[in-house]
Amino acid sequence: MPNGSHPYVDSVSMAGDQIKLSVEVTDFMTTGGSIEISGQATQNGGAFADIYEIVDMTEATEGDTPEGGRPEWFVTVTADTAPPHRFRKDQDVTVFLRTAKVWVSVLGEHTTGTTLDGPGQEADKDTTWDKNKAVTQVDGKKWPTKGAPTTY
Repeated sequence: MPNGSHPYVDSVSMAGDQIKLSVEVTDFMTTGGSIEISGQATQNGGAFADIYEIVDMTEATEGDTPEGGRPEWFVTVTADTAPPHRFRKDQDVTVFLRTAKVWVSVLGEHTTGTTLDGPGQEADKDTTWDKNKAVTQVDGKKWPTKGAPTTY
């Protein structure tokens, strides 16, 4: 993850029963790929939206360049609002937001040369999983269809 990442929400707008958020992602532009954006949008009157989306950085658009600064980049994230309370025009919206590169690691058990009898053995206090079987970045793509070859 880039040092000093400081994403923020530039705007929130209604789109039916959803909200759209413009999220600043400038610090992730150098890494490319996909990022996970998650959090919540709320209002004092009880309106709530749970935010979760994986966004490809190729979808980022350039915003205004602050005077003397570097260009800022933004992505749009859409979230469903939670009934029964609707977002209101007369109340501020507070957004809690996290952005991150997300990786999945599959680790196998460290083998000591001994074999346990039978499946489903409980892990004991000395069990270690340190055999790296696969590492992949979460990119928001769908799982392959059953029987399709898997690549890491």
